[in-house]
Amino acid sequence: MLHAQYQHEPDYQSYLDLARRVQALVSTPRARIEHQIVISREPADTQIAWEQLMEEIREAPGVRLTPRADGSVHVGWFIERH
Repeated sequence: MLHAQYQHEPDYQSYLDLARRVQALVSTPRARIEHQIVISREPADTQIAWEQLMEEIREAPGVRLTPRADGSVHVGWFIERH
């Protein structure tokens, strides 16, 4: 999550809004079946918030980010079944 110094700045709110939007996409029935989503930076998303969330997603095990020509990012994830 963004550092405490951002908690009272527009970057923090932008990060929270972006994280909620991504969570909503991940929670859709289609995403749960296909294990993939495409996310796009919206005008209200600050660059700092976007970069922070992309870094956090990139660091998650089993997750792959693929930038697309239109500026969006394809996110795919793998679930190991035991």
